[in-house]
Amino acid sequence: MRAWFEIRCSITPELEDSLVSFMIDLGATGCWVENNTLLAYFSEKVCTTHILNKIENYLKELRQLGLSVIPGQIKVRKIVEQDWNSEWKKYFKPIQISKHLYVKPTWEKWQAPKGAQVIEIDPGQAFGTGNHVTTRTMLQFLEKYLKPGTLVLDVGTGTGILAIAAVKLSAKKVIALDIDPVAISTAKQNLQINRTENKINLLVGSVSCLKYKQNFDMILANLTGQAIISMIGDFANLLKPAGHLLISGILQVEMNSIIEKIQETGAFHLSEHKIEDDWVTFSFKRNFENEIQ
Repeated sequence: MRAWFEIRCSITPELEDSLVSFMIDLGATGCWVENNTLLAYFSEKVCTTHILNKIENYLKELRQLGLSVIPGQIKVRKIVEQDWNSEWKKYFKPIQISKHLYVKPTWEKWQAPKGAQVIEIDPGQAFGTGNHVTTRTMLQFLEKYLKPGTLVLDVGTGTGILAIAAVKLSAKKVIALDIDPVAISTAKQNLQINRTENKINLLVGSVSCLKYKQNFDMILANLTGQAIISMIGDFANLLKPAGHLLISGILQVEMNSIIEKIQETGAFHLSEHKIEDDWVTFSFKRNFENEIQ
């Protein structure tokens, strides 16, 4: 009978994305964050001593950089196959995002309220279940700002959750990108589950490969502040005047710097922002100036 190792450690919100990415790079088959606790799952074939040493060294490096690392023991336990599904899936339950929008795992038997828009997700190894505050607030902003019949670009699609939501909220077409082929594979399965594959084009690659100058009515990017700033010129060239740029994955401590750098381009002005659990989600609107070089 197969088994997995569960590695558990306490983390701060600012380290969540970097530690999840680090665990996946180490070979984790799945990661989950619940109440500031990171759970990462590894095949029983890995050397846990090697993995733990890598994690401890990485946390030490983060601490030396001045980042907030919660002191405490990293815990390991073995989970046999018969317990694996229940252990992983118990953290992902149906979530109400807004008055009419819900996210549920594919395996959960659940009766949706009348008139609800339901997104079914099997996360696999990709990011985006609706549990993380950045995904929830992006979905809320998407529902607020999306107009029927629009063309949407989803950058860093992960599970495809935002792209699927856009179609369910009456977008005409979505182009969904991710640089990770595993994420695109996961997204493809979720598109089929939600019967949205005819309106979403999945592409492996970065935003710089697109040639749709000022064609999109809305761009979605739940990434990191650094990644978003590196793409802001592309976003300006791809978004129509008066189009909406919805971004998240940004910590509150980065907020003023991100606003300043985006507005320095002259291409955008801030429409709205929302702060929750130290994370910020923004809605920017495209100005009518010429495209940014």
